[in-house]
Amino acid sequence: MRPSPSAGAGSGDQPHASRGLERDRHVVEQCIEGVSLMTIGQQQGFVSPGPTVRLVDRALETALPQLDARAQRRLDGARLDRLLAAWWKSATGGDATSAQLVLAILDLRSRLRDVDGRDLPPAA
Repeated sequence: MRPSPSAGAGSGDQPHASRGLERDRHVVEQCIEGVSLMTIGQQQGFVSPGPTVRLVDRALETALPQLDARAQRRLDGARLDRLLAAWWKSATGGDATSAQLVLAILDLRSRLRDVDGRDLPPAA
């Protein structure tokens, strides 16, 4: 069983809070990268999905401010870019299923950019 977040209240809380923020940032990054909840939970030492869901919810609330529409489009664009990179080689190598996926990703990326008539900056 994990200690509660309020355990050890007092002057020693700052290092605990800092570790918590760092863990939250790491969890958010994993979510952005598409890591499964099961994998995140296992890495955190959880054996059931409930604590993992609560951790992810809290991490998203504390580590990410409310995403406005533009930030959400940029995040989605970055995810689509990762998918495109993963399937590009097999698609250009002649795999028909991969080519269909690449075309679908390109279509989604194009529609995402055209939401407000402005292009998104290139993904980093």
